[in-house]
Amino acid sequence: MVASVSGASRTIIALCSLIAAQSGFATAGASQADIGSCLDKAGIENSLPTTSTWAVDTEAWNSRVSPVPSAVAFPKTEEEVSAALKCAANAGLKVTTLGGNRSFSSMGFGRNDGALVINL
Repeated sequence: MVASVSGASRTIIALCSLIAAQSGFATAGASQADIGSCLDKAGIENSLPTTSTWAVDTEAWNSRVSPVPSAVAFPKTEEEVSAALKCAANAGLKVTTLGGNRSFSSMGFGRNDGALVINL
């Protein structure tokens, strides 16, 4: 059974992909404390390497490919997605979206280590 993706989810995924592709966020100098603090201030549920759920939140479907993100954000609204993107930009992080966690090459966790994963 394949779950359907709502129109709002498609819009959010497209928005995140477009912004990430055009922005070219840099990963140098970003710290998990910066992104975690920003996400917390914005009221966005998140997971960091120090979070008890980190292993589950970053478990890739394909265990052969396992990029390590800086943080995982779980926004609930379009406004929270926008705030998470601003946090990533301020921290100098690349952004990727995760939906379904079924990419064979684990692309939802970013191509390289250090991305902010926006889990939809």
